[in-house]
Amino acid sequence: MMRGNGFLKRLKRAALELRGLNPADDRYYDTGTYYQAKAGVNVTEENALQIASVHNCVSVLAETVASLSLPVYRRLKPRGKERAPDHPVYKLLHDRPNPEITSMAWRETQMGWLLLWGNCYSWIERDRKGKPVALWPWPANRVSVFRGDKFNPNSGDRSIYYYLQLDDGTVRKFPAEQVLHIPGFGFDGLKGMSRIGCARNALGLAVAAEEFGSAFYKNGVSFSGVLQHPAELGDKAFARLEQWMNKRHAGLSNAMKLGILEEGMTYNQTGMPLKDAQFLELRKYQDEDIARFFNMPPHMIKQLGRATWANIEQQALEFVIYTLRPYLVRWEQHMKMRLFDGDDNHFAEFLVDSLLRGDRMTRAQALQIELMNGAISPNEWREIENRNPRKGGDTFYTPANLIPEGAPAATFSSKEKRSEVRAKGAAARVRLRGTYGRLIKQVAEGIVTREVRRIKDNIGKLGTRGKKEFQKWLNEFYEGNQRDYIVSNYSPVAASYSEEVTRLASKEVTVDDDIKKEVDKFTKEYVGTYAKRHISSSLGQLNKILDSDDIEDKSEAIIARMDEWDETRADKIARDERVRLGDAVASVVFFSAGAALMWYATGSDPCPFCQDLDGKVVGRNEPFVSDEDITTSGGTMHVYGAKIHPPLHDGCECTIVPE
Repeated sequence: MMRGNGFLKRLKRAALELRGLNPADDRYYDTGTYYQAKAGVNVTEENALQIASVHNCVSVLAETVASLSLPVYRRLKPRGKERAPDHPVYKLLHDRPNPEITSMAWRETQMGWLLLWGNCYSWIERDRKGKPVALWPWPANRVSVFRGDKFNPNSGDRSIYYYLQLDDGTVRKFPAEQVLHIPGFGFDGLKGMSRIGCARNALGLAVAAEEFGSAFYKNGVSFSGVLQHPAELGDKAFARLEQWMNKRHAGLSNAMKLGILEEGMTYNQTGMPLKDAQFLELRKYQDEDIARFFNMPPHMIKQLGRATWANIEQQALEFVIYTLRPYLVRWEQHMKMRLFDGDDNHFAEFLVDSLLRGDRMTRAQALQIELMNGAISPNEWREIENRNPRKGGDTFYTPANLIPEGAPAATFSSKEKRSEVRAKGAAARVRLRGTYGRLIKQVAEGIVTREVRRIKDNIGKLGTRGKKEFQKWLNEFYEGNQRDYIVSNYSPVAASYSEEVTRLASKEVTVDDDIKKEVDKFTKEYVGTYAKRHISSSLGQLNKILDSDDIEDKSEAIIARMDEWDETRADKIARDERVRLGDAVASVVFFSAGAALMWYATGSDPCPFCQDLDGKVVGRNEPFVSDEDITTSGGTMHVYGAKIHPPLHDGCECTIVPE
């Protein structure tokens, strides 16, 4: 066999010499290339796909790139862009690169070659005017790229050429402008390195471990147990014993039957030695090692050992940024160079918005903030969500309190009374509550939904492990993952709300330039305090059920409370927080200007308790009410804690104004 291979190699060398090529250059052809791993096995680009983790890495990346929308854009002047479906390259990239395959199939194939061989190639078919009319993929293992003419090495030509080996063994030369070549990581700027070649030892170890496991199960001998007799059994006795054991104890239907052993026989159970379990650890490690070569997060190849509810979304984002994005940039830049050469007004770009989307609620919050600040129109929002435009949806909205840089601040004539100034400022901030109340509700729904789901999923611990173990799990859940989840989800909305409140409140008083830094610091502390308050409320309600002697079925009671939370808690949080956060930030602004605070009862029909506080003035760190009973014509209400700003009670719509 070795002699035959040597003969074929000599024939190949002779064929290359006849064509004037350099047979000593081992890089010229990748066809038939294999890499000898230290584990003693040969690894090629083809058989590497038989390794599950390699196949998973390649298929995930190739299918992801292939499934992304790839439109062609036209640059607008002085800035901006729009889709250009009339451009001849648009249909090649977005729909069909040639009459035989779709864009997804073409890109999936190209990306697979790029991941395995480190390069992918397509011949650019052009019309008489030089415009691309088709893209024909070339097998990566049949193409080589060199600087200079390999057919005529003494010509002095330093241009880049591509050499394609055809099915009949002949070689064709193509200039660089006729080839769409996307190289991977390499050192010469012309060609990428084979990732399989670089990972040969890791892949070889994976192949060797798989072959060892297959051989173990094919050729190995394993017993569930052995019968030990103090003497030697005769042939008849042995046959009788074997027949009796198989008849009475073999098979699932005979499981757990009582066994009777005669003549002093004993039964010894056997099993796999624990050290053999290291074989499974080795295979798991090799999966992770292969994922490193492809820069893939472990959870993308179904290794979920270190994935949690808290970090899985962040890992998915890292996959887009650190794994996928470099490949997309390679594609975009090389497509620009070869398919739009000399055309600075057009370019192709992958759309990755769908991959960067979080859950539906978080996405809606982000788009709502963009809409409110005039970054997008309603129809642009609908387009992002794959919905048709609606009439009148191209209008952009801008917050009424925003003014151009350098414009004079709003002033009031001397005829306006101070009460009118207060009324305008209070009304503007109260109107702002409506918009941010909806955003806060969306955040609250996500927070509540998550804790309801996790508690329902783990309520079984209460029955199997007892109250203490379940309470321990609750504390770990809330003080760990849930606290971080609350802070990370509430922070963006809280920061945006605080910024808007600061802009409005700054029109009511004279503030320093550092007010933004002061408010930003306060908002971060506020979100942390809110997380503690939310967790304290949740644990308080749950522990009250768990510690109650009057509740017989505590699991049933907790599930009922979860259903109640799911239905009403987000609304209650939104009603409270839109007032609490807005007035807390306003008090920071007013106090920074040296103003005192006045309680300002708002709404068409404020309650008697709020009417009683209307007009009351307090200084810094002085509460309007502090842990006391308030008695009015409407009755008596006990106020828990110190109220340095509204809300006074659930549903309170009052606010504060500077005095």
